[in-house]
Amino acid sequence: MSLRVLKKDIEFLVNDFIEDCVLYLELHPGKHDEEVRRIIFETIDFANDLFYRVNHFDKKSNVKEHFKAIKDDLQKGLDAFCDRLSEVARS
Repeated sequence: MSLRVLKKDIEFLVNDFIEDCVLYLELHPGKHDEEVRRIIFETIDFANDLFYRVNHFDKKSNVKEHFKAIKDDLQKGLDAFCDRLSEVARS
């Protein structure tokens, strides 16, 4: 996997999740606004951390394992954010 593809995956998946959050805010105005906004800001921080890890890696370390870990963290992190949004929507 190339760096460009990984960065595009991060950008696409995070933006897609943020769109879901914004859609929730539009469909349910005034209901849990602060919690959803907090999730959005945490997701942005999460994406920034992933971009930092993609751009700053030790070239002496195992590069394949480093980027596989980033990809795994992306999936697990977004799953956790989706679960949080689902909990907010249920309450």
